[in-house]
Amino acid sequence: MNRLNQNTNDDGLATLLRAARPQTELPPRFRENVRRRIDHGEAHTASIIWLEALAGWLLKPRFAIPSIAVLLLMGTLIGSLNGQAQARLIAQERYVAMVVMPAH
Repeated sequence: MNRLNQNTNDDGLATLLRAARPQTELPPRFRENVRRRIDHGEAHTASIIWLEALAGWLLKPRFAIPSIAVLLLMGTLIGSLNGQAQARLIAQERYVAMVVMPAH
């Protein structure tokens, strides 16, 4: 008896839900805009997947220590080059200051 009541209620509920569903029109070029968004998302996702693969490769235990060593070496090299450039700039500024304003 419960099963019969559930079927009757389900049919009535389904009819009520179908009647309550709003009938709206989609905005112009809706499908084109959706396709464009999907394409843009796939391109963005591809670059994220590439970066995740690279990070995963670098974080493998077999490659972790060599990766850290390479990053430290690169940081040291860049820091050294930057320090040399700053030292050269300071030396040039001191030279110009000494030539323009001679000491008494």
